[in-house]
Amino acid sequence: MLWLLLACTGPGKESGDVSGDSNSESSVPISITFDARFGDTSFTCDSTVEGLGTGNSSFTPTDLRLYVSAFTVHNAAGEQAPVSLNQDGLWQLQDLALLDFEDKTGNCSNGTSATNHVVQGTVPAGDWSSLSFEVGVPFALNHQDVATASSPLNLSTLFWSWQGGYKFIRLEGKSTGLPTGWLFHLGSTGCETDGEGKVTEACSSPNRAHVEIADWSPEKTIALRLDSLLSGADLDLDGGGAPGCMSAPEDPECAALFGKLGIPAGNATIFEAQ
Repeated sequence: MLWLLLACTGPGKESGDVSGDSNSESSVPISITFDARFGDTSFTCDSTVEGLGTGNSSFTPTDLRLYVSAFTVHNAAGEQAPVSLNQDGLWQLQDLALLDFEDKTGNCSNGTSATNHVVQGTVPAGDWSSLSFEVGVPFALNHQDVATASSPLNLSTLFWSWQGGYKFIRLEGKSTGLPTGWLFHLGSTGCETDGEGKVTEACSSPNRAHVEIADWSPEKTIALRLDSLLSGADLDLDGGGAPGCMSAPEDPECAALFGKLGIPAGNATIFEAQ
C-alpha cells in the first residue's frame, strides 16, 4: 500500500486554486493508500495469477514499479490544490514519487529489496473529495543522465537509454505461452535528440497517463487494477515487436494497454477508490 501526504505551495492563486504557503498553519498532512491488485489479490513476488487477459492466461509477475507525479486534490466547489511532496532524498523528488511493489524476493530477482508504498507531503486544510495525478515522469525530469540523477531517478533498470528517458511503468511477468517473459514498459517515444544525444524538445508520444478519481477521501485505498489493465491483452502471444509492449507505436500489443490508461488524451480507468 502507498501512503501519500500532500501539500500546496506558491504565493499566487488562479481561479479555483486554493494553494497557499506550505508552511502555513492551515496546511495539514494527508495520506492516500495505493494497492496493486489482480482482482481481490494484491501483487506479490511469489504468486501466479490465473485467468488474465483475453487468453485466460496463467501469469507469474516478476516486477512492478511506476512513477507518479502532479498530484492535485479537488473539492465539490471546483477548487483545487496542487500537491507538494516532502523531499525525502530517496523516493520523492520535486512533485515526483516512485512506487515500488516488488521486493526482490521470489520471482522478482531483477528488482530491489526496498519497497515504497508511501508518499508524503501536506495540503491545505479542506474537504477534499477527489484526486488527480499522472503516471509518468515530467518532461523536465525525464531526460537526463541516469548515472548522475537524484533518487528516485537513479535506477538504470527504470531508464531507456535508447529513448533517453524513464520507464513510467515497469510491469513484467511470465506466462505459459511466453515463459521467457512478457513486458509492459510505458514511456515517452518519438524523442528527438540534439547532436550530443540530449532530448531538447517534447517527444511526439509523451505517453503520460492522466488519472482522475472521484468519490475519494484520504481514508480510502486507491486500487491499481492490474487485472483491468491486462484485460485486453493476450499474455501468451507476441503479435510483433517486443513480447508485450515497450511503447513502440507499431507494436500491436500496446493499443489495448494504452486504452486502459487513457493514452493519448483520456483518463486512466484502472485506478479506483475503495
